[in-house]
Amino acid sequence: MDGILVTEIAETDPRGLPWGKVVQIAICKVDTETGFYETVLSESIKEDPLDLGKKSLDHLSDTYGINAETLYMGSEVDDVVDRVIDAVAGAECISFNVSTFGAYLCYEPWNLNGLVTLYPSMSRFLPAPAVALEDENVDPLRKAYDIMCPGDIAGVGEGKGAFERAQMSASVLSALIRAGLF
Repeated sequence: MDGILVTEIAETDPRGLPWGKVVQIAICKVDTETGFYETVLSESIKEDPLDLGKKSLDHLSDTYGINAETLYMGSEVDDVVDRVIDAVAGAECISFNVSTFGAYLCYEPWNLNGLVTLYPSMSRFLPAPAVALEDENVDPLRKAYDIMCPGDIAGVGEGKGAFERAQMSASVLSALIRAGLF
């Protein structure tokens, strides 16, 4: 299947490194001819919530619905990094907002520089009604997904972790492909 890898993360601080770290990552592969997608990888990274602090824990809970139990149950970061590199090396990648690559995935321990071909943010290709305005106080990806993929076609419900975000992004990319916008 020729495709583009849609990569989404959950992080402890939206400012990027050194203030935060990735605690979840998910990748879906979208077939550029059919628009169908499959999940390639979905991982949580083991973190001690006590080391992250209240501000990061509140951000994870509010933004991604991630709790302390999820952090304790994750895999070791080096193992996740190896799986991610195996999945993306030589691939074309996109995110709803590719600033996640610049804020996190281009640096250690990920260091995906030169390993992937990175497309501009998917959000740049959206039709106007699917774009979240600054004063709307909504998750821009959720709004784009709700407009472009009515009826929750990915079955993510109210989920908002990296896995659900990757599925929403893959669904939006599929809709953009079908509409001839990407």
